[in-house]
Formats: sequence, C-alpha cells, structure tokens
Amino acid sequence: FGEVVKGLNETFALPRNVRIIFQECGMVNAYYDPQWHSLNVCYELIDSFEKAFKAKAENPDDDEAITNHVLNTLMFVFFHEMGHGLIDLYNLPVTGNEEDAVDQLATLISTGEDVETSRDALDGAQMFVVDNLDDTPADSLSYSDEHALEPQRYYNIVCWVYGQNPEANADLVGEDALPEERAAWCQEEWTKLNEAWLTLLAPFVKE
Repeated sequence: FGEVVKGLNETFALPRNVRIIFQECGMVNAYYDPQWHSLNVCYELIDSFEKAFKAKAENPDDDEAITNHVLNTLMFVFFHEMGHGLIDLYNLPVTGNEEDAVDQLATLISTGEDVETSRDALDGAQMFVVDNLDDTPADSLSYSDEHALEPQRYYNIVCWVYGQNPEANADLVGEDALPEERAAWCQEEWTKLNEAWLTLLAPFVKE
C-alpha cells in the first residue's frame, strides 16, 4: 500500500492529509471518516475476504492464490473508499448514488487492458457474490441500504471491465457470466463513467 499511497500523493493535490488506518474495529468494515479525514480498513474485513475465498477455492490450500485474491479485493475496496474521500475533500458533485459513483472510480482505477490486468476490479466484484449469486434473499434492509444489491454491484463492475475493452474481455460475457443484453451497453457505460471522473478530477491533478 505504500507505493499506492505514494502514487496518489504524486497524482492528486490534496487540500489536507488523509490518514490511512488499518485497525481492529469489532466489525467487518472499511470506511472513509469525513470528520477525521481518515480512510479506515478493519482487520476483520481482511479476515472475511480470506475465509470467503478459501471456502470457494478449488484448492483451499493454495495460500498464494488466496492471498492474491484477498490483496486484489482489498485494493478495490481501498479505491472505493478513496473515492468517498475525494468527493469529500474536493466537494465533488454527485448526481446519482455516491456508492455507485465510487464503485465506478474504483473500477476505473483497477481496470487494465484485459482480464488479467483487471484482477483488482474482478476480484472486488467477485467478493459481492462469493457465497451465492442467485439464492441470497433480499430484505427491506437490503433494498433500503445506500449500496445497490450485491449481485447488482457484481454485474455493474463486470460490465464496466468488459466495456473498457470488449474484445480482450469477451470471456466475461455469456452463460453464467455477464448477459449479452447488458453487455451491449457496457462500452457506452464505460465511456461515460471514464469521461465523467476524468472531468471531475482534472482540476486537482498535479502538473
């Protein structure tokens, strides 16, 4: 994370310091605190990632592969919370749901030219459905939460990764993957979110 933070400091002219805190929280969480201008990651969240990927892994004893999945997912979460921080620090306008907006930013930062260079985003998406994609019931709390339903977040992120380079990411579309009906719009969605975030952040990027 040191290199990532260094890169962010070299990219953005922040109006104040932001503390990056890893700590035990007594809950599974990661969050940006606008009062203290801190980005907080709970050790319990990291533990939950490890348990979830181990439970789903074909080889639960492949510690290296599981660690990579955890780190990729953690990086996506970090960029998501960083998005909340940038909105707060720069007082950026958000016309839609802020959680969706920062999912877009995290995907934008985490997506490369193809599937292999987009692992942060795709593992981050996978975390939303690592237990069950179809059978997890939604309740009133799920529907009223500021976040979209987890399967929706999964398909959104996969859609945006696909839309960045449909040819290189063609394997993301099809049966048991991104439906073709949604995939048809993903390149346009990617273009819009890319242009929107670059426009919003342009005044704050260092020369």
